[in-house]
Amino acid sequence: MFIFLGAALATNVAGVSILFYSWKQRHKSTVTLNVVGGCLVIMACVFWSEWAGAEYGSVYWLMISPLIAWLWVVQNRQRKLAVINAKPYASTKISIHQIWQVISTLLVAGPVACMASGSLSLVLARCLSVSEANQFVLAVFLLIIGWSLMSFWVVATARVLRALGVLIGVSVICNVLLWF
Repeated sequence: MFIFLGAALATNVAGVSILFYSWKQRHKSTVTLNVVGGCLVIMACVFWSEWAGAEYGSVYWLMISPLIAWLWVVQNRQRKLAVINAKPYASTKISIHQIWQVISTLLVAGPVACMASGSLSLVLARCLSVSEANQFVLAVFLLIIGWSLMSFWVVATARVLRALGVLIGVSVICNVLLWF
């Protein structure tokens, strides 16, 4: 059992190391190294799967391969500090109107659109004659789709107050339909 673990680690480290080495080579043909490194990395997935099963093995492989590549990158990073030329800071004034517009758009696209989408999704789910579990799943699905569409509409529109009125109207009408 531990033979597969050792083989998985060895082939994973070797494959990623060969790929990292071949990608650092400039102006040379490294097709052979790329093929060998790729085959070793894929073979490591097989060893991981033999050691921990198909599901966990593929997860270990997907976690270990980038970790090994990250260790190579950290080891070979440049240690010089970047020289940044200081540019003069240009002050831009933000008006109260701009702040109000951003905050109102955020509030209308967030909770108000969620409220309207939730009410609409409950009404649409109740209209269908399906079981309660299916109504719940449909309502959650419609909530997510409706909320994203309504939020996009609010952000894309030029008049937030009109969008607020429409969303509140939709929410009130749907809640009245749910009440009766």
